[in-house]
Amino acid sequence: DQALFSLQRGSLEARVAPPPAVPPGFFQIDTGIGRVIDQGCSYELSLDTPERAHVRVTEGAVTFVFPQRTVFVPAGANTIVVAGTGPSTPLFEACTPELRKAVRYYDELAEKSRSVKGGADMRLKGLEIVREHCKDRRDSLPLWHMLRDDDETVRLQAEAALLELVGPPPGPKAKDEHWDPEVWLGYLRLNAW
Repeated sequence: DQALFSLQRGSLEARVAPPPAVPPGFFQIDTGIGRVIDQGCSYELSLDTPERAHVRVTEGAVTFVFPQRTVFVPAGANTIVVAGTGPSTPLFEACTPELRKAVRYYDELAEKSRSVKGGADMRLKGLEIVREHCKDRRDSLPLWHMLRDDDETVRLQAEAALLELVGPPPGPKAKDEHWDPEVWLGYLRLNAW
């Protein structure tokens, strides 16, 4: 049902045929800090140290599953994963330095907010800074990841930013009057990324 490998040091390049030739999730690589799961793709995975990995996708997409968080990395994007803090919010390589800096700041606030009362307010502050620097449709990638936040207010603000940047996805909203993150994912993959 799956091909599971382990990478403990070094790097590799993987090329996995897209569905239906190979089902999504068939090819998986465990590292000491998380698991990379292919979604029909080509990607590079390198372990800079046993505590730090870098995933760069050139075709298709991967998910990087880490105990605290799972991220979706489409072609042209990358993420850096550090033991203890997890994966950075993925960004397209061609994004502006200002957006990269804003997302890095958001990730720092998100990490700090886990152990602080009122942590959602910290993440909202970071989201607003990210939102200011989202100018291109491809800049919706970090906003999509914010749809998965534990706090409803953060999710609502992330969706408002997506609506402003790329417009609404087709189809009905969920019971809570918002679109499911998976509906957004399909729409963004076809229309923005």
